[in-house]
Amino acid sequence: METVVYHVLNVILPILLCIGVGYGLAKLRQPFDNHMVTSVMANVGYPTLILSHLLGHQVDVQIFLTMLLAALSAILCFGVIWAALLHLFGLPVKVFLSPLTLSNVGNIGLPICALAAGPEGLVYGLAFVVVVIVLTFTVSQWVTSGGYSLVALVSSPTVYASIIAITMLMLNLSFPKPVADGLNILGGLAIPLMLLTLGYSLATLKLGDLGFAIRFSVLHVMVAAIVAYMLVGLFNFSGTARTVFIVECLMPVSAATYLWVDKYRPEHAPAVASLVMVTTLMTIIVLPLALSFWI
Repeated sequence: METVVYHVLNVILPILLCIGVGYGLAKLRQPFDNHMVTSVMANVGYPTLILSHLLGHQVDVQIFLTMLLAALSAILCFGVIWAALLHLFGLPVKVFLSPLTLSNVGNIGLPICALAAGPEGLVYGLAFVVVVIVLTFTVSQWVTSGGYSLVALVSSPTVYASIIAITMLMLNLSFPKPVADGLNILGGLAIPLMLLTLGYSLATLKLGDLGFAIRFSVLHVMVAAIVAYMLVGLFNFSGTARTVFIVECLMPVSAATYLWVDKYRPEHAPAVASLVMVTTLMTIIVLPLALSFWI
C-alpha cells in the first residue's frame, strides 16, 4: 500500500505544484496573457508536441490509431449521455454539453499520463488530445454559438500536425535531427504552459452555484467511469493503453470550453466556471483512487 501511495503522490504532486504556480501568479496580480498563451499552445505547443512525441518514440501505430477511435467513441458516448441528461434536468444543451463532454485531457491529462506511464503513456495520451482539441475548436464552438464554420477546422495547425505525424508514422519516416531537436524544444513549451494557464484560469474564474457544481461534478465522474469501463473492454485495452484511456476519461471539465460559454452565453459562465473548479479539485481525490484500486 505504501508503494501505491508513493506512486500516486509522485504523479499528482508535480501537477499540483505547477498548477499552484499559475494560481499564485494570478493571486499576486502578475501579468499573464491567457489569450496569448492559449494562442501559442494552439498554434505552436500542441502541434510540435504531437510531431515531436509521435515521431520521437517507438509507437505501435495500430494501438495509437485504435486509441484515436476509442477517444472519439468515448466523446460520442459522453455527448449522447449528457444530451439526454441535460434534457431530463431541463438545462440548456448549448451551454453545458461541450464542457461536460470534452474533458481537460491536455492540461492535466497529458502530464499525468507521462508521469504514470512514461513516454509511451504520453504518446497514447496525445491521441485523446488530438480528438479533443479538434472538437474544442470546431464542434464545441459551433454548439455553444449556435452556428458553424469550417474555417476553424481547416485553419487548425493541430489538424495538420496530426495528419503529418500519422502519415509519417505509417510510412516509417522521421525528421532530420536538427528539425527533430527543434520540434522537441518547441514541444516542451506545451505541458508547462498548459498547467500554468490552468492554475491562472482557476484563480480568476467567477464562480456560480457551488451546490449545482458539486452535484453535476459527481455525476460527471460517474458517467466517465461507466463509459471508460465499457470501452476498455470493448477495445480490449491492456497495459499502458488501458491506463491512459481510463485516466483521460476521468479528467475534469475542460477549461477551454468555458471560453466559448463566456463569449457566447455569458449569463451561464459562472455555472460552467464552478464546474471547472469543482471537477478539477475532485481529480485530487478521484485519480489517486483510480490509480490505486482500478488502474
